[in-house]
Amino acid sequence: MLPSPTRLVALLAALAALAAFLLAAAGCAPRAGNTSTAVPADSNAAAADGVAANPRADTLLTLDRSTCFGPCPSYTLTVFGSGRVVYNGRNYVEVTDTVRTQISNAKVERLAEAFRAADYFGYQRSYGRGGEACAVWMPDFPTVRTSFREEERRQRVQHYHGCYARRTEDGDLKRADRLVRLAALEDSVDAIVGTARWTGE
Repeated sequence: MLPSPTRLVALLAALAALAAFLLAAAGCAPRAGNTSTAVPADSNAAAADGVAANPRADTLLTLDRSTCFGPCPSYTLTVFGSGRVVYNGRNYVEVTDTVRTQISNAKVERLAEAFRAADYFGYQRSYGRGGEACAVWMPDFPTVRTSFREEERRQRVQHYHGCYARRTEDGDLKRADRLVRLAALEDSVDAIVGTARWTGE
């Protein structure tokens, strides 16, 4: 004798509930409020690094040194507000690889203070051929690109190291004071982070 339609529906409902319970216990069923969505590859990489899915939101500063005619160390450096550091070596460095490490909060503050003390937001976006700070232009020097973010303010500066303001009467090349300070700021980033352990400089 077949069960009545009402009992059949109740039986099927009970079986469905039992199946859902067994799947949930095995960890196969999706949890409430957590729908499955595709995650971009760069988000996966960021998560693996322990960095937020939008790393730019936490980026404190970047430094990028290019090659030159000679053996100039070429690498990039990214420092996050959390203290995470990502180094990528390219040419003429001891470590031509990606290195991830952590610096202290005290060093993060020292870096931020160095940019503030240098009046970084007062610099032009680019120092290259032409202009008062680069009236004398020499070839085959490296370019250093930096950026700094503080709250909602963000600045990027491109600095060609073959820029000189003038020649002295003795024929010596004289750099603009602002570019001397900018080069010192770039070097201080390396000193505080300790990039010499990777660059060999």
